[in-house]
Amino acid sequence: MCTDPTICTVCFGAFICKPLGPDASVLELSDLVLCSDSSHRGMQIASIIMIVCFAIGVPLKLGISMSKSATAYRNEHAAANELKAKELAEDLSVPFSKAAFVVRDMTIGGGLGFLMVSKNASLSRQFSQ
Repeated sequence: MCTDPTICTVCFGAFICKPLGPDASVLELSDLVLCSDSSHRGMQIASIIMIVCFAIGVPLKLGISMSKSATAYRNEHAAANELKAKELAEDLSVPFSKAAFVVRDMTIGGGLGFLMVSKNASLSRQFSQ
């Protein structure tokens, strides 16, 4: 999973060369960069670093943060929020499991609000099913 498609497209593009003849090739993203040039090798090294940071590091960090938040919720807030989930389920006429899921996500999402924007769209679809 790559967190920013533009960054990842450019980074992976540093490895794609198109041939111009028997002895020359240029970078597909920019005809100004010769693939046999030493500056291209430097670009590939920088791209590897960026791929590790963006394509692997960011999702890994988010996964660890979300896992810690879920564990903390389970240990500290789950029992207290059960009543909220029951009330929500009754008010909206939805199954308790879906209401508990929403209450859990909204509680956990306090520190991860930037992720909750896209999550809320999928929750809306879940409730309408």
